Amino acid sequence: MTDFLHLDETQAPERRKHLISPPTPHRLSLAIPDEYLKDYIGILEPRVSSVKDEERRLFFDTLQEWRDRGGCSIDSWAMGITPAGGIISLSIPEGDPAKLLAITPLYAWLYLQDDWDEGDLTLREGTSRSKEEKNHRIILNQMKSKIAINMMLSNDKTLLKVIEGWERWDADHFLATQFGLPESQTLEDQISQEMNQMGTRQQFRAALYCLDISLTPEQREAFDPVIQTMFKACTLANDIYSFNKEWISNATVHKGQRLPRNTMVWILRNHNVTVREARHIAQQKYRELEERYIAARDQILEECQGTGPGGTKYGTFAQAAELLTLLHHHMAGHIVFCTTVPRYINIDTEHQFFPKPDYKIADLLHVIALDEQLNETKDHDHGSSGSQTNDGSLATLKTQETSTSPTADKGDCYANSGAVNGSSTTAPWLTTHPKLPDEIPSAASQYIQSLFGKKIRRAMVQALDVWYRVPEERMALIFDIVNTLHSSSLM
Repeated sequence: MTDFLHLDETQAPERRKHLISPPTPHRLSLAIPDEYLKDYIGILEPRVSSVKDEERRLFFDTLQEWRDRGGCSIDSWAMGITPAGGIISLSIPEGDPAKLLAITPLYAWLYLQDDWDEGDLTLREGTSRSKEEKNHRIILNQMKSKIAINMMLSNDKTLLKVIEGWERWDADHFLATQFGLPESQTLEDQISQEMNQMGTRQQFRAALYCLDISLTPEQREAFDPVIQTMFKACTLANDIYSFNKEWISNATVHKGQRLPRNTMVWILRNHNVTVREARHIAQQKYRELEERYIAARDQILEECQGTGPGGTKYGTFAQAAELLTLLHHHMAGHIVFCTTVPRYINIDTEHQFFPKPDYKIADLLHVIALDEQLNETKDHDHGSSGSQTNDGSLATLKTQETSTSPTADKGDCYANSGAVNGSSTTAPWLTTHPKLPDEIPSAASQYIQSLFGKKIRRAMVQALDVWYRVPEERMALIFDIVNTLHSSSLM
């Protein structure tokens, strides 16, 4: 088998000859030009949707709305659009064009949210983060609410599940961002941890919606191993190619307080290798996951071949082939996206925190600053259970990085922002309550009084925090008044 990791950029046509086609024929997608495959490391044939230009327009419309609402300046290349196509067009190329475009504004918003998480929206040269923080939070939540409401107007129950899935991810992602993740023992476990935070499951749910695929509980259980393989491959692809951006953003925002959550960081810490060597290890792991998918695909299709209308635990041959094609395109599309998107490849190599290819983790300025800070506050022996390089300079990193205390990372932009992102223990209010009446009073007191049920009243009062950042003591007072009126049967 040709080793695509060692092909130079002039050999894209040679690479195409060896690409494996998906189980089902192409219907709606287009071929990707060779110029966008020069860094492609996979062996699955990638495609792109025919509505890629419309997707690009909707992404830029979302970016323009961000600017119009008062958001900070963002280069258009920072969004999830590549010269080859956007993330949706590349990962769901055979999806229904109308459905692809229906979810595009949500995905565009998610890239703004991602930049918020990493601090890129609130930390600009010469600007005050604290001054922008409150305004940016409000704008992001206003935009999310508008997008969700517009999507809900379709009354499509499957689309509502897509919205709800992303709402839950937003809450879970906030918790991981604030409190960190535990240390993994193996590379596979580390990828699984990153997978749970990247939103890959929600992307898969969106793909099912766009392809109008519905799985029975038995099919979900049967396909789960190969679906998990796809999740891991997409997560690893993102970690490989976003590493430089994430390292610089994290080092700049957190000023040596912690390391970024990325599989590349795990490899650097646990293998004592250079950045270049870590990337090669990660790429080889991606190829292993890709080949694992191919083996599972062949076994599933062979098992389904020639079965009757009842099919197997995977369904009929046609049903199995359709889902496996979805997984194929998702994996291939993520690699093309990650290797061509400017937000990952337009990186300033002269930046003080740029992770140079020949550096090991102890050589990186971010880690040196973190190590010095830890040594000022802790005895060296106290953190000796952490991962070490040859000189032992990272002995205390593990304790710092895996802290789950609510007081950890006090300088983080998410401090005390639970109400903005919601809680993972409660269902998203936007998609779980009945529709409001057509005529809604404009006065706040009349508005709250018009709401039906104590539960939705409470949710709407909480929304005051999301939209206007009402102080906690005033929120508590409003809750007390509403609860008293409700208990007295006056509401």
